[in-house]
Amino acid sequence: MTYQPPPCPVCGAWTEVLETRRRQTGAVARRVECANLHRFTVYDGLPDQAEQQPVAKPVEAAPVETTVARAIRLRPALHTIWMN
Repeated sequence: MTYQPPPCPVCGAWTEVLETRRRQTGAVARRVECANLHRFTVYDGLPDQAEQQPVAKPVEAAPVETTVARAIRLRPALHTIWMN
C-alpha cells in the first residue's frame, strides 16, 4: 500500500511527496508539493498533545535582575533610559 498525499489545501490540485523524514517523536513528516508549486508538510502518527507539551518551569527573578543590572551598568545610555 502506497501513501496517497492529500490534495493541496490552497488550490485543491493533485500533490506528490518530495521527501519523507522520521521525527524523534516517532511521527513521520512528509514535504508535499502540488501541481501549482504550493508546498506544505503533512505529519502522520503524531503522539497525543498531552505527551508533547513540555513542562513549564518557573523563572527565577534573581538571575534576570542581575543580568539587567549588569547590562545597565555597562551601557550608560541604557542607565539614563531605565532611570527615567
